[in-house]
Amino acid sequence: DAPTAAAPAGARRFDAAALSPLLQQLLTSLFAILQRGGSEENPYVMRAIMRVSVVAEQAMAPYVQVCVDALNTILGRVCANPTNPTFNHYLFETVASLVKYICAATPAAVNAFEQLLFPPFQTVLQMDIAEFTPYVFQVLAQLLEARDGLSDAYSQLFPPLLTPTMWERPGNVPPLVRLLCAYAAKGKALVLDKVQMVLGVFQKLLARGATDQHAARLLSALWRACELAELQQYATPIFNLCIQRAQGYKKVGPSLVSTWSVFLARYGPRALWQQLESIQPGLANMVLRGLWGEWAPFVKGGRAERKAAVIGTVRLVCELPEVLADVDTAAALLSAAASMLAADAGVGDGGGAAAATASRARPPSYSCAAAAAR
Repeated sequence: DAPTAAAPAGARRFDAAALSPLLQQLLTSLFAILQRGGSEENPYVMRAIMRVSVVAEQAMAPYVQVCVDALNTILGRVCANPTNPTFNHYLFETVASLVKYICAATPAAVNAFEQLLFPPFQTVLQMDIAEFTPYVFQVLAQLLEARDGLSDAYSQLFPPLLTPTMWERPGNVPPLVRLLCAYAAKGKALVLDKVQMVLGVFQKLLARGATDQHAARLLSALWRACELAELQQYATPIFNLCIQRAQGYKKVGPSLVSTWSVFLARYGPRALWQQLESIQPGLANMVLRGLWGEWAPFVKGGRAERKAAVIGTVRLVCELPEVLADVDTAAALLSAAASMLAADAGVGDGGGAAAATASRARPPSYSCAAAAAR
C-alpha cells in the first residue's frame, strides 16, 4: 500500500517494531533462497536482507550469529570467484549495517563480531581481492570505532596499512582514511610511533585534488588525538606543505581551512597564529586574509565541518587583537562567517545547502606570500 497522506515523503512502510515479529521467518526464507541452485548470488534477495537489517536495527541482535555465519559462507564462496558486483555490494553492506546497529546498542558485541569476521577478512586481505578490500577496511573501521582500545590484531594490522601499495587503488582511500582516523582515536601511542609514515600518507593524499579532502580528514584526526607538544616538531613542515600546495592548487583551500579549524578548536587561535608567524613574520594575516577568508565559505563536508569552520572564523576575529588591528583581514573573516551562515540558513540546519551552494559557486581568487614556502 502507498503511504498515507499524513506520512512524510520517503517514510518507511514498516518500522522496526512492525518488522521484529517477522524477522526469524523472513530471514530464514531469504537465506533459503540463496541456497537454491541458480539463486546463490541473487542481488535482489541480498538487497532485501540488507534492507531488513537496516530497518530492524537493534532488533537484529538475536539473529546476528545465524546471519553472520550465513554471510561468511557466502563470502567464502564469492571470494573464490567474485563475478557479481551488485550482489557483493549488498553482501558487505549487510555486514556493515549489522555492525553499526548491534555494536551501538551492545558494545560487548564487538569481540563477537571480530571473532566471526576476522577469518574471512584475513582471507580477503591475503588474497588481495581488489573488489572486496574497500569493504573490509570500512567494516574494520566501524569495529575499531566501537572498541575502547586496540587489540593485538589491530596493532599487527597497522604497519601494513601504511605501505604505499595500499593507497594506489582509489577505492581504498576513503575507508583506509576512516580506519587510520579510528587508530588515532583509539591507539594514539601506536600512531605516534609511526607518525612519520602517517604524515607520508597525508602528503601523498594532499598532492592530488581528488584526495585532498581525505588528507584534511586524516590530519584533523591527528590534531584531535594528540597534544600539540607531541606534534610540535612536525607542525612547521605540515603548515609549509599546506601553504605550498595552496600556491600550486587553489582549490585545496577548503580542505586546508577545514583541518586548520580543527587545529584552532583543539589548541586555540593563538596557537594557530604563532604557528604561522613562526614560519615568517606577517604570514598569519596574509594566510587568514588570502586563504582562510576567501575559502572558508567553500568548506565541504557535513554539519560538523561547516560548524567548526564558522566557529573558528569568528574566534579568530574575537580572540586575536592582531586580526582586529588589520582591517582587511578582519573584514575578510567577518565576510566569510556571514557567507557561511547565510548559505547554511543557520548552522543548526546542517551544511547540505551550503555545500551545494559552494560546489556551484565560482572559486574566488587566491593570493598568498610566495615567501611562505621558504
